[in-house]
Amino acid sequence: MWAALTGQVHDAIFTDPPTRCSASIRHELAAANVTTLRFEHLTVENAPAVAALLVRGFAHSPLVQASGQDTSNRPKNFLRICDEIARAEAETQRPVSIVCYCGETVVAAIHVRPPAPVASKDTVKNEWTASNRLSGCLAYTMETQNGRGRRATLDLPELSLTTVDPAFRGTLVDSQGVKQSLYQRMVAAAEHEAAKYWRGIFSISNDISAARHIQDKWTVVVRLPYSEFPPQLIVDQTIDGAVNICVHEFDRP
Repeated sequence: MWAALTGQVHDAIFTDPPTRCSASIRHELAAANVTTLRFEHLTVENAPAVAALLVRGFAHSPLVQASGQDTSNRPKNFLRICDEIARAEAETQRPVSIVCYCGETVVAAIHVRPPAPVASKDTVKNEWTASNRLSGCLAYTMETQNGRGRRATLDLPELSLTTVDPAFRGTLVDSQGVKQSLYQRMVAAAEHEAAKYWRGIFSISNDISAARHIQDKWTVVVRLPYSEFPPQLIVDQTIDGAVNICVHEFDRP
């Protein structure tokens, strides 16, 4: 499912892959004052059409959600989409938040902030690659803004253990049986999942930049059922906190 969101609540849902040109869809959305796009039943074959639609018509949106049903190709698509949107956003120096999920499981949420412009009145140069941009922004978001990203994460509401992905059950209570906060449970889930499915053992701390790089990869791993994803994170003001709910692998800058 792919979606481009602003802070509005209006939805336009396309249950079939887009077949019309992006200009036509944009015109209809503008006429209907619709600010949310959701695409369902996407595959790797029709994903490029959606990518083109996003970058042409919705690059100005503060939040872009992106994913695909073909999980084996998700990282490649994700980075490509990020790169396209990042280039578009760099022109206006607007930040963009990218959330990636597959089915009802959030698989990535990253706040992408354009780099500062160079000392030139004529142009804004962006020399970051997509992977450098994403890796750098993980640390940037959590370490700046007066720690706003950390506070947003720590203030998340409690979730019942029964609502967490079944793969994480049994890993979300510490060795003493003490109930953990949502943030602590996400950390435990991340470490447990990383040990099973990813190269090396990864540790997520209060500072997301503490995720270690192994074999030239940066990996941050936590999954949360999308149906239980705190709605206040789907807002531009608090999306910084969502960087702690990620599962993705990036090339190390």
